[in-house]
Amino acid sequence: MGKYIVIAVLVLIVAVLGGLNLVGRVQAQPSPHGNYTAQTDACAACHRAHTGLNAPLIGSAATGNAFCLTCHNGSGAPAVPAVSTHANIDFLDYAGVPAGVEGPFRLSCLQCHDPHGHPTNLYSVKDSILVLETPPVTTGPVILTAITGPNSFDDGVSPPTSRICVTCHINSNNPGYPMVSHPGGAGHVGPTDYSGENCIECHPHSADPDQFTEDGFVWSAGCIRCHSAPWDNGVGMPVGGRRAVVGEFGQSSHHVQGVLTDDDCKVCHAEFGHHMDGYLQLQDADNPGIVYTEPSPGAFRPTNLTAATSQALAPFCLSCHDADGAAGNVAPFSGGQAVVDIEGSGAWSAAAHSTGESTNSGYGCLGDGSSSGCHDTGHGSQKIALLAPANSGGGANNVDEEEGFCYTCHDGTIAPADVQTEFGRTSHHDVDDGEQAANGSAIECTSCHNPHRSSAADPLSDPDSLYTVWASSNGDRDFCLRCHDGAPPTGIVFPATYSGTGWNKSLYVGSDHDTGLDKAGMAQYDCQHCHQRHGATIYSLLNDQYVKTDFEPYDVGDYALCWTCHVADDIVRSRNAFANR
Repeated sequence: MGKYIVIAVLVLIVAVLGGLNLVGRVQAQPSPHGNYTAQTDACAACHRAHTGLNAPLIGSAATGNAFCLTCHNGSGAPAVPAVSTHANIDFLDYAGVPAGVEGPFRLSCLQCHDPHGHPTNLYSVKDSILVLETPPVTTGPVILTAITGPNSFDDGVSPPTSRICVTCHINSNNPGYPMVSHPGGAGHVGPTDYSGENCIECHPHSADPDQFTEDGFVWSAGCIRCHSAPWDNGVGMPVGGRRAVVGEFGQSSHHVQGVLTDDDCKVCHAEFGHHMDGYLQLQDADNPGIVYTEPSPGAFRPTNLTAATSQALAPFCLSCHDADGAAGNVAPFSGGQAVVDIEGSGAWSAAAHSTGESTNSGYGCLGDGSSSGCHDTGHGSQKIALLAPANSGGGANNVDEEEGFCYTCHDGTIAPADVQTEFGRTSHHDVDDGEQAANGSAIECTSCHNPHRSSAADPLSDPDSLYTVWASSNGDRDFCLRCHDGAPPTGIVFPATYSGTGWNKSLYVGSDHDTGLDKAGMAQYDCQHCHQRHGATIYSLLNDQYVKTDFEPYDVGDYALCWTCHVADDIVRSRNAFANR
């Protein structure tokens, strides 16, 4: 009996000494899981001495990363931070396609972390990182004592093997060697040196709210963080790299009225499996499964678009610019502004700009403003209504130079009518911003024409309702009187100076000329019998000479305008001046 008592005492002593040794080892470290004391049972949170199911005596059927995630799911009191496995398995684009530029990979928690803590490193990061589990290959020693600056994730000055974000990415033993071209800090893709910055601000331990998705530390900074500066990864896709697009939303006209968000970008952009490879992708607003992918990097840039490519992209723009907006959301951007219905139940497809009439095969929405479409990038332009080119205009105030944009085609080169020359005549509607600044007037090409509705058959739109086509059969008298009735539409301002009866011509209704033209069957073009629409060499946009001064020697040419309809000889003899008309 005594022999057994001695053995029992020896076992107890060994156990106690061993326990003291364990306590001392754990207590010397700042364990994130708590330290063992006589008053706590911190070890039992993970381990079971008699019922452990695997080698470390883990008290759970879950193993590996799954066991860690039983606690690290954002629950508990206090809540344990939710994390995801460092992997790219579930780093997907909007279509569910893997979005990583490197091959698929997955790390275990214990490759980087010591669950019992570390004397100095933050987040219980080990000295020696396990780059490869089988056969085991380590790298280090890693020093991570700060979030930013010296000894941070990648401080740019410490030995590469001591920087947690670099030591694995540059190690060729890493399975698939996935991130050799993206080592971090100074070697970060793009123009910015992120050395000494907080890497997990853009690469958090979980890219989404679900900790069970394997996407820890993948990029999740959002569109704005990266696209606020030019990017060129050096592979020439696209040539010259990506421009800084975020700043374009601050130009004179832009899509988003308010603070730009990542969700705003996703209204138009897809990047289905092509993010960062140079191929721009645009998605249909009503059916995101319809994707428009550049045939080559940079092909969708407005300066590179052909008329045919621009037309092929028009359904993309019209999928949002229709009656129901983006799948029923008529205000899809964060600013809350409603989209304009350009499609108009097929009205755009019949418009001259869409069909090209007899000039060409027509245009789409996006382009360079001359050879393809009218609108530059959807981000912003220095001209009104996102017109192209976005960064230039004909005058000091590019926004007001919309007529200069129209002249690009309507100067007799592409469009058959030389409207620019007409507006350059002595008497004309003051569409030029310089003239408007001088006389206080306000009128634009779009005051009479809707570029998304007008056609050769019906070139005018109702000045009181610009998306309503003015049918030619309605006559031009009522059209002109929309403005010249003494109460012009909003946005139309007449010059402060005028001559004769002024700008109010409403008294014309019921006059002899009005009723006479009606009787003669020529009422459809009342005003045009005497006036040009855009400009004339004679005052008041008159078609021909009409002398207004009194007591001048008579010459038949002085009233050539009148003899367009009237017969001079019949006037003298008091016969019906319309007899031969």
